[in-house]
Amino acid sequence: MGDVAPSKWFGKDVRGVVGDSPGAPRFDEDLRLVMEPHLAKAREKREEASKAGKPVTLAPAPYVALRDERPFTFDPCTYPLHSVLAEALGVGSLADVHKYQCRSKQELLSPLLDRGKRLRFHELYDVFVTSFCIPMLHSLALKMKILNTTSDAIYRYQAFPCLRVVRPGEFSIGPHCDTAYGHSMGNLNFHVPLTPVLGAEGANALFVESRPGAEDWHPLTAKHPGHGFMFDGARCIHFTLENTTDTTRVSLDFRIALFQEGAEAPCTKDQLADSFCTGSCSYYDEAVVSMDPGPANVTKKAKERPTQCALDWVIGREPESELRVFQTLNEAFAVSDPYPGGMQGLGGLIAFEETTPEASPAGNENAIPAQDAGNANELRDKVSFHAQTAKAVATCT
Repeated sequence: MGDVAPSKWFGKDVRGVVGDSPGAPRFDEDLRLVMEPHLAKAREKREEASKAGKPVTLAPAPYVALRDERPFTFDPCTYPLHSVLAEALGVGSLADVHKYQCRSKQELLSPLLDRGKRLRFHELYDVFVTSFCIPMLHSLALKMKILNTTSDAIYRYQAFPCLRVVRPGEFSIGPHCDTAYGHSMGNLNFHVPLTPVLGAEGANALFVESRPGAEDWHPLTAKHPGHGFMFDGARCIHFTLENTTDTTRVSLDFRIALFQEGAEAPCTKDQLADSFCTGSCSYYDEAVVSMDPGPANVTKKAKERPTQCALDWVIGREPESELRVFQTLNEAFAVSDPYPGGMQGLGGLIAFEETTPEASPAGNENAIPAQDAGNANELRDKVSFHAQTAKAVATCT
């Protein structure tokens, strides 16, 4: 293969090698040669990102035992995230949203600017995190003896998920790790596909490495809603390719960190701090899990509402009594198409835009079994959307 100068767009370069095949590519020598300039930048940014002044790959990471990639399953009837989001958007099937005659993702997702239309989805997401994801993570932390004190455990989680929409012909983002975008090394990433992502058509999947530096790229696949993945997105490089399938990939991506007060905290304040937890706008919410004997008792911490933030970036402003929503939406939508026929994915708390083929949780020793965490109709701890800074939405990946 002759030398080919890399372009700015990772997805375009990869497609130049793999063509229009909808399947997950084989990362052979030719493909890796094309990927290398992009990977080199991602590695460099990862090494520069550590707040401890050491390379991320060498700096001590919190709760190492929790950072292994783990698929998990949940009951999509208890947590119907896919159908509730589709209802909010006014579409029949998330996988077919590209068939709707929308000129842009802004138009497609504009119903979420209406607080009433997005509220049920936001509430369900919050219940999913506080009644399923956090108890699951807490159970693992206890099993691995990461929590070994009597102090209550505090879980910091993303107040609203990144919503990825990658239609046929589009791609989301090139190789990166989240610390390079200012996220905390203490974060654990959760990736929840809301549409089928099959190994035979894995070009619309999120690709990850199993541990920092392994570069054993593989797609996170799911045959249907009810599957998700935990992985070390803070340190592991991950990316998406151009979607050469005939279906749209819609997924939720969010982050959870674990900490406690005291000297034996599993995550230090330096490791926990990031550029998204400063200022008056809240990117994160917090929940407390009592360390008393018995089932995990998750209580959401009350927060003061953030003040009006970055109004120059707000669109779809609501009455003064309501929080500002999507304050950087206008900035996010300004991301231009990388090349004809493709649109770069857009990030944000409400992001408009990221195993092996056909991997199933049953075949993974780290798989987390399904849990029945209660009736989704009994939505508790209703949340108000916390507006976030322009930087947060513009750089969330």
